[in-house]
Amino acid sequence: MKQNDGKRNLSRKWLLISCWGVLCLLFFSGCAPIEKIQQWKTAQTQAVKGEQQQTVSGNQLYLPPSGQPETNSTQMVSTSETVEVALYFADAKGEALVAEKRTIAKEEGIARATINALLQGPQNNELQGAVPAGTALRDINIKEDGCCIVDFNKSIMENQSKDKNGEMMTVAAIVQTLEQFSSIKEVQILVEGRVVETLAGQVDISVPIQTGN
Repeated sequence: MKQNDGKRNLSRKWLLISCWGVLCLLFFSGCAPIEKIQQWKTAQTQAVKGEQQQTVSGNQLYLPPSGQPETNSTQMVSTSETVEVALYFADAKGEALVAEKRTIAKEEGIARATINALLQGPQNNELQGAVPAGTALRDINIKEDGCCIVDFNKSIMENQSKDKNGEMMTVAAIVQTLEQFSSIKEVQILVEGRVVETLAGQVDISVPIQTGN
């Protein structure tokens, strides 16, 4: 009986060893595929992230067909400033000057823009231009001493009214329109680049006319 019991115990030991060996074999053999699957999943995740990063970089480097960077819509909105000026025109009877407010673009040569607006005439139908029709500005220059030299074409003389009041209105309209700029102390009116005595023989413009500044 003892011999049989020994054989049974020995068989059991071998059975346990065999089972343990099989379990170890299954366990270790199963680890390799699991690790490979995990490595493959990790590689796939990194690949997807890499593609996403590459796509973002591509969008950042995108340029429109013109080769210029896209402009932010807010930058396309005009930011130009305007300024209100006073232009002097004759009343309906041509007896007095009346200031008409006008909004024009603010620019470096604001005096030039103002005189050009004056020459275009009034917007108010009850007013009339004090400067003869056809008059054009040839040049304007404000010197450091405050003297504004304003040069007109010959139409300012050729189309000038021979009436003394009309000539005075023309000169006054130019001077008062320029007088609103504090840097202008006096105004010298030229015709075709030359100093002239009068526009129509009544008002002396051979010397600069003082403003109220």
